[in-house]
Amino acid sequence: STQPVNEAAQVKAVCVKKGVTLVSLESPGMWHQVGFLADAFQVFKRHGLSVDLVSTSETNVTVSLDPQANTLDSEALARLQTELAALCRAEIIGPCASVSLVGRNIRSILHQLGLSSDTSVTPFLTHTAFTCAASLTGCVLMRVPRICGTCVA
Repeated sequence: STQPVNEAAQVKAVCVKKGVTLVSLESPGMWHQVGFLADAFQVFKRHGLSVDLVSTSETNVTVSLDPQANTLDSEALARLQTELAALCRAEIIGPCASVSLVGRNIRSILHQLGLSSDTSVTPFLTHTAFTCAASLTGCVLMRVPRICGTCVA
């Protein structure tokens, strides 16, 4: 016999990463365009940049670059943005912080953070993890203790 699965949301861990850089790629033409992501990721590869997280929609792809895995000086980011401009409108956003909630049924508690799963502030979301990357002044970290109690150190 199978046990019923407990669907209650549970936050098991919170991770904060500072110094994250976001790269937003926007173009109405990317929708249904074969190979757009392959072309975009080739640019990151040519610049020796490792992509951490990826979020996609019909007209936007946002990636995060972890400063521990990449050299992210302003000249390198300007070169990246210039080359990406041949494919789409590229915007470098940073420095940012990312806050990740890891657990079970995370989508069901986003409203307690004042967020929904379809807002642009929540670019990286699965059923078991939620990562919000925002400018250091706009981060939702202050709302996290309300939903996960004592799990924030």
